[in-house]
Amino acid sequence: MMKIVSWNYRGMGTRTKEEAMKSLTRLEAPDILLIQETKMEDTTFLQASKKFWNKSEAQAISARGASGGLAPSGMPTSSQ
Repeated sequence: MMKIVSWNYRGMGTRTKEEAMKSLTRLEAPDILLIQETKMEDTTFLQASKKFWNKSEAQAISARGASGGLAPSGMPTSSQ
């Protein structure tokens, strides 16, 4: 059975939120992790995601201004 976790993160970058994400991924051990509203540039998020996601290479779409940002991690890519 595959486990998918989705979280409307509402901005990443604080220690509290990073610790919450670490706890969530440790507790739930999802196969696929979907994070919305990261409010970060893709490269910044990908660097930060290494603290809580090591199952596969993460992917990210940059926020536009003060909204958005999407990070589907664990999703198969077209090359898989």
